[in-house]
Amino acid sequence: MTLEIGSGISPMSADADRTVFLDYSWTALSILGRNQGRGMYVAADCMNLPFRPHVFSQALCSEVLEHLEDDQSALKELAGVLKPAGRLVITFPHRKAYFSIDDRLVGHWRRYELSEMKNRLAAAGFRPVRIEKILGPLEKITMILMTSGFILYGKTRKGRQPSSSRPGPVFVLTFKWINNILMPLFRLEALVTPRRSATVLLMDCLLRPDSRGNEPGPW
Repeated sequence: MTLEIGSGISPMSADADRTVFLDYSWTALSILGRNQGRGMYVAADCMNLPFRPHVFSQALCSEVLEHLEDDQSALKELAGVLKPAGRLVITFPHRKAYFSIDDRLVGHWRRYELSEMKNRLAAAGFRPVRIEKILGPLEKITMILMTSGFILYGKTRKGRQPSSSRPGPVFVLTFKWINNILMPLFRLEALVTPRRSATVLLMDCLLRPDSRGNEPGPW
């Protein structure tokens, strides 16, 4: 059984029948449920998982940790619900120097250096076995330009301050459309970009058999 953390309406898992989709937003899970028609859905805080210990064989966590004030607690919770030698796949925004206006708009607390993420994972009992580049600087430049355009549009339309502006449906749909068009180019760029310059990394990790993690609540 797979646990996907922060699935939203665009999950990573392709096997809905054997996946528990968890998100803080029940609205997002409702939309996902209607679209998929299959799977199990739980609205909960990933820093306090409502599952028995050691029930999942693997977990997916795509660009979620940077949104959490206490990301270390979430990693320990994940370690607690995974079986011994269970698998964790995460993606995360890379390089602190890249933190910019787009990160602030979408609610990022931080970006990570690779060594920093390795230390966080090790403290929770995980051992990385594979690291891949997902996106490169072109994606970051695109996000900054789109975010700046959104904020400028919001200010001219209603005079709102950037700090109070949130992405609306038009912005989200426009971003998804542009993102889908440019994604093949982003993927190609990631292949030739040095890892130290990548903007998003994927880490495939195994839980050390002797790791117990936290003891989450019953479910």
